[in-house]
Amino acid sequence: MKNILTKNKGGFTLIEAMISAAVLSIGILVTLDLISISMVSKIKSKDIIIANNLAKQVLEDVKNLGYETAADTTNNPTRKAHDVKNADGSIIYSYAASSKSSDFPNMVMTQQVTAANKIYTLTFTEDEDTPTAKLVKVRVNVSWTTMGKAHSIVFNTYANM
Repeated sequence: MKNILTKNKGGFTLIEAMISAAVLSIGILVTLDLISISMVSKIKSKDIIIANNLAKQVLEDVKNLGYETAADTTNNPTRKAHDVKNADGSIIYSYAASSKSSDFPNMVMTQQVTAANKIYTLTFTEDEDTPTAKLVKVRVNVSWTTMGKAHSIVFNTYANM
């Protein structure tokens, strides 16, 4: 007579299969969550890199051209509407013409730049907090919106008058 209570050693029980499916499901969900977090981080990093590059361009203009020339919306070509393109002709940055809300001193210059399908706003201001009369403190603020949330980066430097 065969023993009815002997185990079938050829397959899985229903409980083992359910536990395996649960562990696999949890692993897949965690992986999907990590992928979405990394995609959001990639977008934020790209935005910060673009903002840094735009601010760097303004600060380089201040360094190389001097404060008044760099902020000149009439004669400085980087303050006029223009596009920066790749070698294949695709547009990297599309600059709108800048505008000034006041003249030197205490000037505020604003320029919008479109990059990676986002609009970045450059605000270039003079600060009165200077160590000597021959220097001007320049503040460059780059602001943009990602996923409905406003972001900004502020850079400060001193320039010769």
